[in-house]
Amino acid sequence: MLKSTAVETAVGHVWFSSEPLADGPAVLLIHGAMRTTDEMQPVARRLRNCVFGHLPAHGVPALEGANLDLWSRAFATAASAYFRGRPVVLAGESLGALVCLGMARFPVPGLLSVVAVEPPLSFSWPLEAAALPAWLKDMLRDDHRPLLASSRIPVTVVAGDAPLHPPRPLASTPSLLSDEDRQGVASLEVLAGGHQLMTENPEGCAAIVRRHLVQYAGVQAG
Repeated sequence: MLKSTAVETAVGHVWFSSEPLADGPAVLLIHGAMRTTDEMQPVARRLRNCVFGHLPAHGVPALEGANLDLWSRAFATAASAYFRGRPVVLAGESLGALVCLGMARFPVPGLLSVVAVEPPLSFSWPLEAAALPAWLKDMLRDDHRPLLASSRIPVTVVAGDAPLHPPRPLASTPSLLSDEDRQGVASLEVLAGGHQLMTENPEGCAAIVRRHLVQYAGVQAG
C-alpha cells in the first residue's frame, strides 16, 4: 500500500508516495502534466524501490508559484529531506522530466542521474493545440534546452519514434522532441511510441532506468 508524505519547503509542500523501501538505491518517478502517478505504474512495476513524485496542483495542493525554477528548487529541497542521501535515479515524463532536469542543477545528496522521458525542450504545435490550463502552457513555453548543459549529473533523454512534424491529426500525441532538440542531446535513446512513453512503452523506459542503476549505482544487472 502506498504511503503519502508531504515534505515542507519554503513555497509549500511537495508530495511523495511509495510502498516501504528496501535497502539500496531508489528511483523517483515524476509524472507529466495532466497525468497522475497511475500512469507511472507500468514502469514502477518493472523496477525496485520506486517513489512517486506528485506535480503540484495535480491531485495535491499547488505551490506558491507556477514556474519551472520554483518547482525544481522545491523538489530538490524536498528530495534532500525525503531521501536523506540515499542514492536516487530521477526519471520523469514530459513536464516531470523537465522538473527532474531542473532538480539536477542543485547539489542534492545522493542524486545519481536523470532519465528524462520526452521532456518538451521547446514549445511545439501539439502543446499549442492541447487542452492545457493557460498557466501550464506558460510553464512550457520557454526554451528548456539549456537545462541539459546545466545538469550536475549524467542525463539520458528518451524520445519516441513518432515524428513531431508535420502538424497533422493524430489519435495520440507524437514525440515532442524536434530534430533540432535531438541534435543538442549528448545521450539520446529512441523508443517505439509517441510522447507518453511511460504508458506506451513501459518496458523500454524501465530498461533504461535499470541501466542507469547498473552504471551509476552499481546495481547488479539481471
